[in-house]
Formats: sequence, structure tokens, C-alpha cells
Amino acid sequence: MQKQVLRKTITLRQRKCIKTKFTRNNEQGIALVMTLLMGVALMGGATALMMRMLGARKVSASESYQQLAEAAAVNGFNRILATLNGSDKSQYLGYLYLINNNPTNRSAISSWASLPTMEEPCSAKFKSPPDWQSVDVALQKSGNTLREDIAGNVRTYYRLRRYVGPGQTSSAEFEIEGIVKREGSTRDYEARSLLRRKLFINSRVPTENDWAVLAARNFQLNDLIMTNSGTTAQGGMIINLLSSNSSFNTSDPDACSASNLLALVGASGSISSNIANHIWPVKNINNNNWDIPSTEYFNLDNTTDTPQSSSATRIWSFDDEITGNTLEGIHGIECGGTHSPVCSRQSNNNSSNPPIVPISNERITSTIINKTVSGQECVNKKTWGNKGQYKIGEVYTNSDQCNSQQQYWKNRVEWMNTAGSIAEPTYTITLKESDLCSSTSGVPEGNVCHVFIEHLNLKRSRLFIENSKNRPIVLHLETPAGAARRSDLDGKYSLSGGSKLCGIDVSIYSNQTTCNLHSERLVIVSSEGDATRQCYNNSDAATLKFGGNNIPAAMINMPNGNVELNSTSTSTKAVIWANSICMGVNQRLSLSTNGSDGSTAIIKKAEEQWQWPLDKRYGRTVVRGIRGTGFDTFSRW
Repeated sequence: MQKQVLRKTITLRQRKCIKTKFTRNNEQGIALVMTLLMGVALMGGATALMMRMLGARKVSASESYQQLAEAAAVNGFNRILATLNGSDKSQYLGYLYLINNNPTNRSAISSWASLPTMEEPCSAKFKSPPDWQSVDVALQKSGNTLREDIAGNVRTYYRLRRYVGPGQTSSAEFEIEGIVKREGSTRDYEARSLLRRKLFINSRVPTENDWAVLAARNFQLNDLIMTNSGTTAQGGMIINLLSSNSSFNTSDPDACSASNLLALVGASGSISSNIANHIWPVKNINNNNWDIPSTEYFNLDNTTDTPQSSSATRIWSFDDEITGNTLEGIHGIECGGTHSPVCSRQSNNNSSNPPIVPISNERITSTIINKTVSGQECVNKKTWGNKGQYKIGEVYTNSDQCNSQQQYWKNRVEWMNTAGSIAEPTYTITLKESDLCSSTSGVPEGNVCHVFIEHLNLKRSRLFIENSKNRPIVLHLETPAGAARRSDLDGKYSLSGGSKLCGIDVSIYSNQTTCNLHSERLVIVSSEGDATRQCYNNSDAATLKFGGNNIPAAMINMPNGNVELNSTSTSTKAVIWANSICMGVNQRLSLSTNGSDGSTAIIKKAEEQWQWPLDKRYGRTVVRGIRGTGFDTFSRW
């Protein structure tokens, strides 16, 4: 019995072992299949990931090339802009802003279109335009590369595809192509990008050296020296406004040669050839842009000189001419029943016998010019009168009388010259700040003082006018609108001999006699005259004559009038804008272009004094492109 149980037990164990072995073999097969499937999945995933990475790298490389192409377009535009905006006269290309460049065939177009008619005909004579459009211009120098690569070095290029000038508007549009190329590649390029950018285009006088220090429609300069603290001037232009029938041939390639330019302003053979570098012919084509600057440049708040007791504009006259019998001692012009070297009236009083000048006697001093003559003769003054044995005009030969230091005789006698006439007196006239444009309390008003002068004829006398930085003086050689000139005056404006007109610093003393040489603070203007009149053909009322050292420092603005120099040698620290600037044969003008400090240009000081904006500058211009508010746009293809 026991044996049977044992045998059954063994049999059951054998069966269980056989079943377990069979089950394990089945599981091993499934695991193998699953492993194979997992391997396939992993291989597929890895392959997909690799393909994706390779694709991303290709896209990244393409994007990198595209970014390089965009950068090349921007850099190329900046190089073109820097070249066109250059202010160096010998390298000037700004006139290209006025010309369209819109080639339809790249191989057929290798230069800009024909030049337009230029308002500044000499600006387009200095250099041929570069070729930016028919070739791809490399941004890297020969032998250099932007990026080293086993497949070939990478270089970038740019090309001007199209330019549309401002036309009737102020903006222009550039189209610049940026190109990326790989050395050794079979492809023409790796990437291209087209940049479109709009710019504002304007003309501007760039520096103080380009301002006009002389400007006229007609010049007869003969001999000119432009000095800068005693040395040859480096700045300032001579602007010659050409007439419509000017013989200046702008189509002649030699029109802007030194000899032609000197002849244009009537310069003689002795003038320095360096002056030719400052001569700049211009002509009006559009909107009269080149007309001589108007007197409005010096308006500021337009404060006008009036007597303290009236609101009417005051009109001045100055004359030291001797009239009538010299022994009568009549000097100057009639003024309120007497004669004086200075007289004024109100603009609403046009009579020939105006009220006496409202200026205190301490403002006018008289000094007799002592002359050594044969026999030491002197004569009794009329002002002394007939007293006892002494008669008017009685001649003395006693040197004790003529040379006496006693005030008695000094007041009584005048020297006689060799011709037997009385020596002429020299007057010193001082107009103080409190005399001009002042309130009833004598306090100066306004930030400028406009003074009207209807007659100026000084041969020996000196006219000093206080002109501070806070209150410059503008002398109008004309009457105010609606006011007629005095019928007994010829209305001429002339300074000759030893006379002088200049500005002086404000002082508590009445005998200030030192000119301050602030040209920008003493301005002489006139709107009268005829712009069609050439040298020596304008009216006296529209002509200012001076010479020598008559006007040591001033700015002169007479857009319709003439400036005539009447001395063999004239020296002045000035800026002159007039219809005509004329001097005779063998005359010389020494023009200092620097202000009172000897280092700053007059025109720069004037720009600060009169608060001119940049568009008020008058002189040689450069056309410039200025970045506007528009966005850059890039195109790919």
C-alpha cells in the first residue's frame, strides 16, 4: 500500500517538473520576440532623431546664411550712405542723391544716369561715382573670409539694385542686395536678401568753413586777402550767385578751374590762387534758394529805437561836412535851427527842420586837428565873436597864441592849413546803450536794438555805439516803412578818410574810444536798392561806401544794395552779403574771417548770437541722407 502511494507521488512530481520546463521555454521565445521588436523601435527612433537633427542642422545653416545675407545688405547700405554723406569737397558725391538709379539690365548699366542741372555747378566736377550696381562688391578684403569652413570659406557681398531719388518729396528709397557665397561651391550663392530703406534727403551747410563770408550777385574784387588771425584763411566761402544769362559755362569740364573761378569774381592776377578754393558759384533753379540772405536774419524781437518821450521810431543823421564859409564855423547838418554832426527826428515828422537831436552834450566831443603850417598861423573862431580888438577870422602868427596851452586861447583859435582854410574838426560821437531802445527810465529794452539812419557822411569823425552781447545793434541804412527822407539831405552812406564806425563795450565813461571788434553785435543792413544793378550803378541810398579802417568790425547785409570800397587798402573783420561787392583797380581788401577772440569764426559767433537754426545757414551745401522713422524690410528669394 505504501509503495503505491509513493509511486503516485513520484509520478506527480515528474509531471509538474515536465510542465514547468515546458512553460519556461515558451516564455523565453516571447521575450526574444519582444526584444527584437524593441530593437526595431529603438533603431527607428534613433534614425528619425538623426534625420531630424540633420534636417535641423540644414535649416539652421540655411538660416545662418540668410542672416549673413541680411547683415551684408545692411553693411553695404551703411557703406554707400557713408560715402554719399561725406563732406570732403574733393570727394563729394552727395549730388547722386538727386539722380535715380533704376537699371533694367544689370550687365548694361555700369554707372549712374546723366547728371541733373546742378544749383552748385562745381559740386559735381570732382569725382566719378563708384560702381555699386553692375558688380557684387565684397565686404571682406581679398584673401579674408567671414567664416572658415572645410567645405569652403564664406564671403559676403552687396550690390545696389535700385535707387529712387526724392523727386517732389523729401524721401528717397534704396534697395540693397546682400549676398553670401562659398568659395569652391558650384552654386552662385548660398543666400540672398534684399533690403529696402527710406531716407529723408536734405541740403545743409555742414561746417563754419562752408558758410559764406562774402556773397554777391556781382563781384569786382581786384585783390583780396582772406586772413585768419594774420594767417591765410582756412574757412569761409565766396558765394557768387550766377545770373540767368551768366557766361559761366557749367558744361565745360574746366569751368571750375582756379583761373576761371578767379575771373568770375573779377580778381586780378596778383590775387592768391588759394582764394579760388573759396569761390563757390551757385544759381537759382528752384524756389530761389540761393538769393542773398534777407535782413530778417537779424530780427530777433524787433525792438526799434524810439525817443524816451515818444513811441514813434527815431531816425538819425550823421554828417561832419563843413558847409558855407569855413570862417563861419558851420559844421554838420541843420538840426533844429543850429548845425550839428548828429541829428535825429521822429518818423512822423518829415519836415526839413526837425527837432534837435535828443542826445546829451557829453555824447558829442569836438577835437581840432592840429596842423603844423608855415608861419604857425591860426585864426580867431566865430564862436569867440567880435570882442574889442579881436575880430572873427583874424589871423595870428604869434606862436605863443597858436601854441598856447592856456584854455583861453585853446577855445579861441583854430589852426589854418597851408591853403589858408580853417583846419577841420574831428567829432567823437558816442551813442550809449541808455540812449537807444530804452524805456523812460533809461533801462535798455529788448534783445536787439534796430536803429534807422537816413544819412551818413563822415570824413573825419568817429561814431561809437555801445553794443553788448545781450543787446546787439542793427543799423538800418534806410527810413522806416512809410517815412520819407529829409528833402535837404542826399541820403548817401559814406565813410572816408579817418572816420570810423564801430561798436564799443558798455561803460560808465563817456570817452570810451576802443572798438570791441565784435562783428556779430554790430550789423549794418538795408533792404533798399535794385538787384539788377551792378557795380557803381546802384543809387546812393542803396550803396555803402567805406575803406581803410572806417569799419573795423561788422556784419553787412544789403541783398539789393552795393558795397563799394573807396580806399587803396581796406581792412575789416566782417561778413558781407550784398547785391554787389566792388573795388577799383589796384585796391586791396584784407578780410579777417575770425571774431574778436582771434580763433572763433565770425559766422559761428553770429549763429550763436542770433540763434539761427541749421536751415538758416548760407554757403556751400552738401546733400545728405538722414534716417527717418520707417522700418527696414527684407525680402528673401
